[in-house]
Amino acid sequence: PSPTFTPVPATGPGWGPCTRVPPQGITPNIPGGVVDEVGGVKLGDPNVTWTISERTFQSRYPDGMTFGLSISSSAGEIQQARVVFTHAITSQNTQPAQSINPATGQLIAEWQHDRRPPWLAVDYWWEVTDSAGNSYATPIVEGEYADLTREWIRMENDDIVVVSVGLPELAAQLALDAMVAQREIFREAWGELLPYKPRAILIGRLDVWEEWQPGLTNPNVIGTTNGTWGAVVQRVSGSDLTDLAFGTVLHEVAHLYQDCCAAGLPDRELVQRRQRDLL
Repeated sequence: PSPTFTPVPATGPGWGPCTRVPPQGITPNIPGGVVDEVGGVKLGDPNVTWTISERTFQSRYPDGMTFGLSISSSAGEIQQARVVFTHAITSQNTQPAQSINPATGQLIAEWQHDRRPPWLAVDYWWEVTDSAGNSYATPIVEGEYADLTREWIRMENDDIVVVSVGLPELAAQLALDAMVAQREIFREAWGELLPYKPRAILIGRLDVWEEWQPGLTNPNVIGTTNGTWGAVVQRVSGSDLTDLAFGTVLHEVAHLYQDCCAAGLPDRELVQRRQRDLL
């Protein structure tokens, strides 16, 4: 049997997924599993001992990411494995291991770049199966799809992660300040804050903007906001940094709320009214 696909919670009362999806912890959400002492989840024989000896993660932006794991099961050799990772908790990506050494339990999974920007959050875990049919999901580890090829400015507070290149440090600081000022307005409008920390990726260089989306650059598009990434990605060419932070960034983060909190709701007029209240 293959490792069980890990679903995202999507049931219960409340105003859309923002109030239904809990913040990410270290334990993957796998129904029917038994949580062990380190936060992993066992499926099958709960008496099996799973031992993690090494876990590695490497961002290879702009080419992709490499995940590594060394793990053993007391019940048999490792036969199947994959990495599950999420940028914004409400959606998931899977990458089967391309290299499995059953005897040593050494695993490697390489995810190839598919036009995603740098600096997305990468919360990941492994799901493995041994030769006896038992499965195990490792505890969740936090990473980033970091661009290590150039120098960026990175700032963070309780409300947002801001990463910028080709812009003064003030751009990132103003974005932090804007999110602090808007926090309670977001909470009042949507009933709760996002279940993840959003990211603003501010790019003041055309070459960097084009690098992560080769062949798709449209000169009329200067930004994109993606709920599955949990991120606002903005091409910045002007000098009004206050408008960027208190105008553009807040407006785009409001779209992240709309994407997360209004999903599946029939009353679109109510959704639009809540959206207007934020802006």
